[in-house]
Amino acid sequence: MMNMLKQAVGILGATIILASCQLDTAQLADDSAATRNPFADMRWGDAYWQTSDLEVQGGYSVVPDPETNAGVVQRFTLREGQCSGQDCRYNSGRFEFTENIWDRPRFGDVRQPTTSWYSWEVRLDEDTLYGRNQPIGPIILGQFKQGMVNCPLLIFRHQSGYNDTSLNVTLSRDSGLEPPYDCPSIGDERVGSVTELIGRWARVEMFIRWSSGEDGRVDVYIDGTQRMSYAGPTCIDDCAKIYRKYGIYFANQRGGTPLTEINALYRNIGRASTREGLPR
Repeated sequence: MMNMLKQAVGILGATIILASCQLDTAQLADDSAATRNPFADMRWGDAYWQTSDLEVQGGYSVVPDPETNAGVVQRFTLREGQCSGQDCRYNSGRFEFTENIWDRPRFGDVRQPTTSWYSWEVRLDEDTLYGRNQPIGPIILGQFKQGMVNCPLLIFRHQSGYNDTSLNVTLSRDSGLEPPYDCPSIGDERVGSVTELIGRWARVEMFIRWSSGEDGRVDVYIDGTQRMSYAGPTCIDDCAKIYRKYGIYFANQRGGTPLTEINALYRNIGRASTREGLPR
């Protein structure tokens, strides 16, 4: 995994505001250092972040908040035909930030608190196409993974390519098969409609208890309303090396419909021991 991780590129300056989260610039007092490695030792939302060599070129920028103009937010962009590395084999494309639990280990072997609250706010552009107007495949807007396990433990997704607007939270396990049959669901629930994200900020909050037993738990809230309550396994075996990713990942695109550009904006990415402690 660490061979795949690299620092994000782009000259963003020494101090960046991401909505209500101040990036830790303690290691970036020198402007020239910020120019060389704009995300070196950077932290927000109680985690350190990196990108991988699977990220598409031009897929990330920092822009003014389109609704408030108070500070800036992160924008992740995916266009038709974009892919990198092994993603191209499966007609997938992404730009995601990955929690760096390797260089910055915390919370023991699990690398997450046993129970924790997580948050992010996501917004899609007003003209974003969805459903049957995009290729078949999951548009993933946040996920949790474990170590070198191929399949995610949990994803927040819209399954496009069909006459459906569903927004789902899915827990999965490895099948050993080739994509798109490699990650069968062990828990899946509709938590809303993708239209709730289009042209407006939607706040996602999750309470997760990490366990490979029946005492695992996932509670999902969108804009303050509970949309899912799951009890059962949330990780595998010893639950070692759980990490978080967010951005945009459109996996296994198929069906013949071309991808129309998707822009996903993020702010208030957080993790806290209490719901009240999450950033806003």
